[in-house]
Amino acid sequence: MTRVGVFASPDEAREFKQLLLQLRAAGYALNAGQKRPAVFEEPQEFVVYNSSGEAVPPFALMQCLSYQDGAIEISKPADRYGVNGPYLINAGKEIAVDGRGIGRNMGPITVHTDGTADTELDRFSPEASQWYAIRNPAGNLIYLGDSSLRETGDCVFAIVDIHPQVIHAKSGPSGIAAASGATTRAMSKANCTLYESSITGVLTESLSGDTELEIELYNFAATAVASDTFVMASRNDRGLWVVVAEDCT
Repeated sequence: MTRVGVFASPDEAREFKQLLLQLRAAGYALNAGQKRPAVFEEPQEFVVYNSSGEAVPPFALMQCLSYQDGAIEISKPADRYGVNGPYLINAGKEIAVDGRGIGRNMGPITVHTDGTADTELDRFSPEASQWYAIRNPAGNLIYLGDSSLRETGDCVFAIVDIHPQVIHAKSGPSGIAAASGATTRAMSKANCTLYESSITGVLTESLSGDTELEIELYNFAATAVASDTFVMASRNDRGLWVVVAEDCT
């Protein structure tokens, strides 16, 4: 048997050449042994129906309500953390009242914000009763840089990430009251001041512009959370932030 280079025979070499020509004709290209560049997963796209009563701006945050007639019904966000439904991000076109458009849910994506982005890897979340996102250490959008698509004002380039496993906060002057009930339990809630961690583990008060950022935390314990106390909280199955640890010093 006659070998041709790495091939066992001339016929095998011809078959490989024919396959190579077919691949090139189909739009494929060899990379000459080079590593492929890292790529992000493309955003998934869904047909949405706007039932908000307002036109949805490009790149706006939209809250999902239901699925019917081949589209996901969306409205203006009612909360920051998906308690009233998950979120999609509008594509680059305005969606008219009672109109249909495209929503995206992952990958690197342009997001409309209130203009507070200034540091890479800052976290953002939707803002209740608004179409834009705000800087929020408890959010699941990570800011990577400014976007060149700025038709609707300030936009950033972000990637969708999971929420933090835990967040840090400080209770207010009244703390958080104890929960009640033995068979079923009614959790108490109160607004607390959000804190964020530096890369070295230093906690500082989180600000949105010049205003401290608050978050509604729930207490499941039969004892109250003390006033002006540092706590950690985690999201439960309904998207509520529940206190899981309290500084007892």
